[in-house]
Amino acid sequence: MSDCKKHNVNPEAWLSYVLEKIPSASILELENLLPQNFNLRDGGN
Repeated sequence: MSDCKKHNVNPEAWLSYVLEKIPSASILELENLLPQNFNLRDGGN
């Protein structure tokens, strides 16, 4: 979770989002679920 802190992302919000999205994500979309992309795309703060 240190990546969350590094990118100023709420770890609980990020983890909840990832657990919701990962089952339907393709292998090519997994990078979009990283904390640095969560904050930009979803306002995960």
